[in-house]
Amino acid sequence: MFAETAAVRQLAISNPSFADFYKHAIAGSGLKITLQQAREAGYRVTLSKGVVHYDLRFHSRLGNADASPTVEELVMPFLECPQEGLIHAIWEASSLGELQELARKLRAVVRFSHTARGDIQGQVIMGHHLALVLQMIESGLRTLSTGDSVLDTVTRNLGLRHKVRELVETDAATSPVEDELTDSGLARSMLKQWRR
Repeated sequence: MFAETAAVRQLAISNPSFADFYKHAIAGSGLKITLQQAREAGYRVTLSKGVVHYDLRFHSRLGNADASPTVEELVMPFLECPQEGLIHAIWEASSLGELQELARKLRAVVRFSHTARGDIQGQVIMGHHLALVLQMIESGLRTLSTGDSVLDTVTRNLGLRHKVRELVETDAATSPVEDELTDSGLARSMLKQWRR
C-alpha cells in the first residue's frame, strides 16, 4: 500500500519538491518511538465534538461496552505503517477526497511528544473525524465563527496541514458551505487539541 522507506528517502534526495515536503512533514510529526515506548506512553484521544479522553493507557478501552475499541486497537494500525510511506502517500494525493480516504483507512492518526514532565504522550485523532474536517474544507469552509482558520484544525503530523494548504491554494473551484457549518463543534474541538 505504501512506498518502501528506502525508496522514499531516495526520492527526498533526488526530487526537490518532495524534499521540501518531506522536511515539513518530519518536522511536524513529533517523536519517532519504539513499540515498547508506545506501550508505556500515556494517551489523549479526541473522540467526537468536544469529547476528549485524557490520561489513557495503551490498553485503555474507549467506553464501557466490550465492543468499544482500546487505544491499542486505534494506535497499532498507524504504528505498523512506515512513516516515510505515509508521508509519500500524502504528498502524492491529488485531492482532498484522496486524503479523506487515507484518513479513514488509517482509523487514527497519532503524534507523540514529551509532556512537561518528560513523559511520552500520544495525541490520537480518529481517522473519520479528520476525514470530516477535510470534507468541510473541500466544501469551502475556511473560517470558524470564532475567527479561527479551519485549516489550523488539521494536524501538522505527516505533512497533512501542509498538503491541505497546497491543495486549497491550487483549487479555485471551491464554494462556501451553509452558515451552520461555521459553528462546527468538531472543528473547534480539533483546533483546541492540536494547538496544545
